[in-house]
Amino acid sequence: MCDQSKWAAILDKLLKGSEADSRRPAILHACIAFSKACTDAAVEKLQHELRGLILGPGSASPATIFKRDIEEGAPAASDEDLLVWLEQATRAHLEVARAARQAGDFETAREEYLKAAQALAQFKGEEWAKASLRQEQTDFARDDPLYQAIVAAVRPIVQAEPGILQTALYGRLPFGREEVGYAVYFANEVGDIRRRKKGRTYEIFPGENSLNQANLPPV
Repeated sequence: MCDQSKWAAILDKLLKGSEADSRRPAILHACIAFSKACTDAAVEKLQHELRGLILGPGSASPATIFKRDIEEGAPAASDEDLLVWLEQATRAHLEVARAARQAGDFETAREEYLKAAQALAQFKGEEWAKASLRQEQTDFARDDPLYQAIVAAVRPIVQAEPGILQTALYGRLPFGREEVGYAVYFANEVGDIRRRKKGRTYEIFPGENSLNQANLPPV
């Protein structure tokens, strides 16, 4: 089934305001997703309306490079080209995540924030940018219904069994491992739980936002 309404809402958010031109890679990324989900007629109409904005002047524009790499995979190019690609990828995924969040599409926003973080992680240094993105992801997680549902399920287990291993939670929750890992990571950032490294996994304890603090050992 065509998911046109979902991506149309995201594109609408991206295209509003005076900064639309600077969001060209993000708009392109959304258009590619749109094209994979929708009918040829819908895609042709969109491409016609946005052609100048998406492609920009010249065939070697960052948007053109980004389009090639999103469709074909990471670029086999020089280090400088790779840095350009990573910068464009980070910005595009982040802009789409923000637009999806505004449109109420938490699933797409969650996925795009993760992709932005993965692209940014390829840069050496940039600690301020990484910390800023992590804070934005944390703020998003607080409002994410998936996060809220998993934390609501984890809290009573952790309060009853403080120190339970994160790996032991997987089989006791009706969520996937990646979903639980996402929620537990940001629950630690938010303060809904606390986790402590234990071998290749983590021990999970009640967080500062929990009512029961009695079983939380010093770290």
